[in-house]
Amino acid sequence: MNAIKNRITKAAVVTGIIAGLLYGSWALYANYADGIIIASQAAAVQFICSALLGFFMTFIMDQICASKRTPRFIMIPASVITPLLLTLFVSYYSHYLNSTPNIIITILPSQILGLIWTSLYTAKLLKVTTNTKLTSAV
Repeated sequence: MNAIKNRITKAAVVTGIIAGLLYGSWALYANYADGIIIASQAAAVQFICSALLGFFMTFIMDQICASKRTPRFIMIPASVITPLLLTLFVSYYSHYLNSTPNIIITILPSQILGLIWTSLYTAKLLKVTTNTKLTSAV
């Protein structure tokens, strides 16, 4: 348990909170025309999905990029695509179960920005890994 606790980074927690607030607000706006109650439900679902998935997505990327056995040509797509597929599936299904009227409009911004975030964060993680290897080799 302590090993997992040590691997949970500040970036994962901050990403979860920011994603929840940002995309929960977007869901409220995207579904507001269908009434405040429906929009609020969609916002709550999106907040929970984005907060939890933002946290887990960052955690997954940290674990993939920290792996010493995984080759880089597998690591990069795995670190970008795996979290995105997870968020797409969970977000869509959660909104489907909630009967959110505008599911695609609700989750599309989080998927687009999620692709950018996973790409940049993966690049940062791999740069740190490369720099760490170079310094320890010297």
